[in-house]
Amino acid sequence: MKIVKEILKWIVPYQIVLEYQKQSGGWNRIFKNLVELGVLKKTDRQDQDKRKKFEYQSAIEFLTLQGCDPQQVQEGSVPKSSLSFIAEYLNQSFKNQPIIGLHIGNFVGISLAYLTDKIISINSESLLLSIDPNIVHRGIVNPLNLVVGLLSQFGLQNNCLILTGYSLELNEYNEVSKNLENFFDKGVSPGNQLQLLHKLCSKKFDFVMLDGSHEGEYVKRELQAIHYLLRDNGIVFMDDVSVFWEGVKEAYDNVDSNLYEKVAYDGRVGILKKASGKF
Repeated sequence: MKIVKEILKWIVPYQIVLEYQKQSGGWNRIFKNLVELGVLKKTDRQDQDKRKKFEYQSAIEFLTLQGCDPQQVQEGSVPKSSLSFIAEYLNQSFKNQPIIGLHIGNFVGISLAYLTDKIISINSESLLLSIDPNIVHRGIVNPLNLVVGLLSQFGLQNNCLILTGYSLELNEYNEVSKNLENFFDKGVSPGNQLQLLHKLCSKKFDFVMLDGSHEGEYVKRELQAIHYLLRDNGIVFMDDVSVFWEGVKEAYDNVDSNLYEKVAYDGRVGILKKASGKF
């Protein structure tokens, strides 16, 4: 894929990637290894060169089969109604052209898989890059394995690029730092991924899904960093804009108008658009 190749050129020589795929079988081999290790359970799935349409309930069932509590999965993920709200806005904003998106905060991969499926349906060359530190959340250890499995289950892995790290630094604003010993990565995942992306591919992203930290000051700083990654008129989808997450809601309600304009809200997800003619 052209977009995947372009992004990979910034990270690792593409010939190395091709050689890895040839020698190891790429994603097929990764999935097989995870099954052999007992990390994932084998399920009925299509060939990796094919793709089947993502279905929300099927994703829940797949994760349940992997040992996840379905209630925790659903409570910790963006609800289907809000994902449909995002999809409708994407349909209105993009017509046939390849889309490059950024997804911050994966948990077990429900919204990552949904949005990957959505942008592929608009153009098969679309790419969604994700950032997540792979921390224990809602009792799920090493959720990245589940993310990999879910993407593979629906044949979406070739349109995803996964970065394991923190969007900004691990600091006092990040809820992880308050009880670090209970988290899988012990604080060693790379930090400042947004800053590094800015050095590599400034103003390259068409949209960002922001669903990581829920600390207000941290989210405000994420919005500032994201601004320089977005193309002109780029879009930000913010999850958990509600009274249950006052910090996130405050960051959305009082967003800097020099950076963004508020365009839509469904009671859970807020949509921002990069202010035109700014920076």
